[in-house]
This record gives sequence, structure tokens and C-alpha cells, in this order.
Amino acid sequence: MATEYRTRPISTADYHAMGDAGILRPDERVELLDGQLVSMPPIGDDHAYVVRRLIAILQARFAGRAIIDIQNPLGLDTYSEPQPDAMLLASRADWYRGTQPEPRDVLLVVEVSDSTLRYDRGRKLRAYARAAIREVWIVNLVDARLERYWDPVGEGLRETPRGGTRRSGSPGRFSGSLDRRCRSASIRCRLAGLLVRCAGEAVRKFRLRSGERFVRHEEVGDERTVAFGVR
Repeated sequence: MATEYRTRPISTADYHAMGDAGILRPDERVELLDGQLVSMPPIGDDHAYVVRRLIAILQARFAGRAIIDIQNPLGLDTYSEPQPDAMLLASRADWYRGTQPEPRDVLLVVEVSDSTLRYDRGRKLRAYARAAIREVWIVNLVDARLERYWDPVGEGLRETPRGGTRRSGSPGRFSGSLDRRCRSASIRCRLAGLLVRCAGEAVRKFRLRSGERFVRHEEVGDERTVAFGVR
């Protein structure tokens, strides 16, 4: 008689207990997603450069109006605690002391992707959608482009492509997406330029009010917008 084996998901409580017990080293690059420990590759030079530029760009646009969080944990649910490259958080007087931000506190998540592109664009993006993260940017270093996803739909994808036909998809998707391609010669300059432009668009797309979260405008994208499915 065949024996059925089942895997036991790791909870966030288990994850932190493993760290406290020394099972996970303090410098070990892992994150918890969907109850599994995911080993993350070392941060390369281009990745580090873009994160530094992100910090400068977000600080210039949102300093004093939102909290800029870099490579810190975000508890999505009982079994997921990824560490995005950057987040914009709703302002709080205590700066989230003694606690982690929750998905409702997150205004924007940014992932810088090279060797992790498939993972970031796939199961990680779906996890963000299930947790109702409002907007996610993937800085795609492989193809030198910036991908933006907004309006998470927990029960399915409702998308309006350019042709105007609506269609539904599977759980954990984003209803809006666009793909900004880079045009100039230097990949680093191209990505930095895209980040500056998209940060400016984010300011126009959302209104910041004292003590409130972003309020979305109706207008999203422009003539450069192209459909970019999340799979």
C-alpha cells in the first residue's frame, strides 16, 4: 500500500523561531513565501546600484509624506514574509516600532529582478496580489524595463486590454499592468530614467493627504502602455 506524504508549511512563527534557535544564520539570505524557505542569491553590483538609486528617487519624491523602507520584512499572511527591495509605507508617528507593516500599510512595493525575475514575476507577484498590495513595480534588469502592476484582484483577473475585451483569470493577479521599455544606450541610465519618470507619475497618480493613504486617480498609463500579463 502506497504511503501518502505531505509537506508541512512553515509559518512565520516557525520562521522566527528558527532564527532565534540559530537554525537560520543572521546573514543567511532566505525569505518565507507560501510556507517555504526560498534561498535568495547574493546581491550583484547592478542590483545594488538600482536599489541605491531607488532610495534617492523615492526620498526626493516622498520624503516627509511616506516612509521609505528598504529590504525589510513584510508579513503578507501566516505563511509568507518576503523582503522586498523597497516599499513605500503609510506614515506613522512611531515608524512601525516593535511591529511589521501589514499589507494595508503598503503603498508601493518595488522588486529589483535579475536572476530572480521568474520568481518575482510569478509566485511572488501572485502572493502580493493575494495580500491586496496596491501596486508593485518590477525593475527588470534582464530586459532593461520597468513593469508596473496595480489593482490586485483576489478572486480573479479582470483586465481591459487595448481592444476593450474583458477577461477573467486565476486568483492572485493584478487587473492593471504595463511594461515600460528602456530606449537609451546605458542600461543603468535607462533604468534610472524610467524610475524617475514613474516616480513622478506615481505622485500624479496618487494624492497624499495628511494622515491618509494614497487615493488613486482614475487615469492610469498613457499611449506607451502595453498589456503585460502576469503568469
